[in-house]
Amino acid sequence: MTCLITVGLICLTSSATVDLVKTGNFSVASIKDSDIVFMVNIASDYELFGNLNLMPKICMQDVCVVYYRYCWKTKKKFECDYFISLPDVTKPLFTFSASARSEKLLNLRLKSYYIVSGDRRTVSISLLKEKGIKSLPPLKN
Repeated sequence: MTCLITVGLICLTSSATVDLVKTGNFSVASIKDSDIVFMVNIASDYELFGNLNLMPKICMQDVCVVYYRYCWKTKKKFECDYFISLPDVTKPLFTFSASARSEKLLNLRLKSYYIVSGDRRTVSISLLKEKGIKSLPPLKN
């Protein structure tokens, strides 16, 4: 698997359009291909520090990702917010959202996108399956 480009911690393995938007204290990258849209938080003064002991963990290639995934459906799309921690890389949670026309399509297309660790190893976003019931992850007190 080869990353064509990395945006934040997101590895793109196929062609997509990437737009960078800075509004106020936020910098966001919009990643679009024919079926899926990602909104990746690149820089912000809003930081979340999750309680990593209360969040799911997935490991692949000796890289572990602690995450929280919250999903919902609107009339036109299925969308998920992700809150990611790579213990050696991110201190506040890295955040992004992904959306597509349906949950099935989103899950299928997520197989082409990866989280990249500090030493360039990857974990497929499609493995981050467990869904939370609240819009925000458990936070540190």
